[in-house]
Amino acid sequence: MRKAMGFAKYSRPIRERAVEDPRLNSLVRALLGDADFELYQDMALLKPPGGGREKPWHQDAAYFNLAADARVVGCWIALDAATPDNGCLVFERGGHARGELPHFPVRDYQLCDAEPRRDVVACPLPPGGLVLFHGRVPHGTATNASPRPR
Repeated sequence: MRKAMGFAKYSRPIRERAVEDPRLNSLVRALLGDADFELYQDMALLKPPGGGREKPWHQDAAYFNLAADARVVGCWIALDAATPDNGCLVFERGGHARGELPHFPVRDYQLCDAEPRRDVVACPLPPGGLVLFHGRVPHGTATNASPRPR
């Protein structure tokens, strides 16, 4: 299994510890200017040792049928240690300023492979660590080349 979705809808402990956590809520509210918000999607992306396919460069907001000016905040919580060798998130720093970019159905619904990424930064995280990011920042993950799951 590579992807599982809908935890918050069916698991009260997950909903309470993640979606309803006051610390996480205050961070999201600070990013959105204290505006109300809702969980639009939750999922776990799993990468087995020595494999687990890449998630090509994309913008999360491109997956949702929302208004162009909708503010989307991505929240990624590491279930296991996320490192460069096991496929941690990589971001194009400041890429959200370019707005919505065209996506194509290639290996996934993704940004053009031929377009160079600018100022790429890796985001390693410990188990339970999290990163919040703009819904239009280009990001992706590599395959898991390590002997550990991610």
